[in-house]
Amino acid sequence: MTMSVEHIRHFDMAKHTREQASKMIHSATLAIEGQAKLNAPYKTGLLRRSITHEVSELEGAVGTNVEYAEHQEYGTRYMDAQPYLRPAVDEIAGRIRRMWGG
Repeated sequence: MTMSVEHIRHFDMAKHTREQASKMIHSATLAIEGQAKLNAPYKTGLLRRSITHEVSELEGAVGTNVEYAEHQEYGTRYMDAQPYLRPAVDEIAGRIRRMWGG
């Protein structure tokens, strides 16, 4: 993943074991990936199909390597933004907080 990427980290280790936190990160990352795919503008389907995730212990990343992904997310002087990734994080944030008890 090199273009639009959102990272999720879990810092409050006091309430959960490392294994629990890792499972929560994985679950949240998958939820954000799914929401980002739903949010992504659809023309050819390439952007949606390219959205993927990576999880390593206590960090998750959702993103894509499609060249125009960043332009879709943030817009350009010629094209309005059609954000899909940051809104996915925002839409799932409430669930994440409830899941983590925060």
